[in-house]
Amino acid sequence: MVTGLFNEGKLAMMIGGPWTLPDAQNAGINYGVAPIPPIDGGDPAVFVGVQGFMISAFSENKVLANLFVKDFLVNKNVMLDLYNRGGRPAAYLPALAEIADNPDIQGFAASAANGYPMPKIPEMGSVWSAWSDALQLIVTQAQDPTAAMHDAVTQIKSLLNCE
Repeated sequence: MVTGLFNEGKLAMMIGGPWTLPDAQNAGINYGVAPIPPIDGGDPAVFVGVQGFMISAFSENKVLANLFVKDFLVNKNVMLDLYNRGGRPAAYLPALAEIADNPDIQGFAASAANGYPMPKIPEMGSVWSAWSDALQLIVTQAQDPTAAMHDAVTQIKSLLNCE
């Protein structure tokens, strides 16, 4: 809902990631990418996710697979090709330097520089659902933003048994 409202020009700003760029670009709206502004004097830290290559512990060719990743995949040209095909910022710094003139990617890179690696655990689904619910309540003005976020934290802690 939030992304749709933003792309229709009915929402002044939204919090999202590089996966939201194609729709915004296709909507023909004037947009920019920037880190979340300071809140009460503190810089918010976002979760940062990356895509990577993994070798199965059950592989019968671990040495060959490792050589393939290190000698073929991890280089600037391959990383730039992945960026060109997927539009996601490159985590490989030499490739990121090559796209330094792209303001969208640099905006996400600036935000990610102060972020935390996103845990790769199933429980993150609880975080995203509570977060999305809170944003929905805020955008539709069904609940005060502070109360909505406090409720989201309570819901996340309950779902993760962290109370």
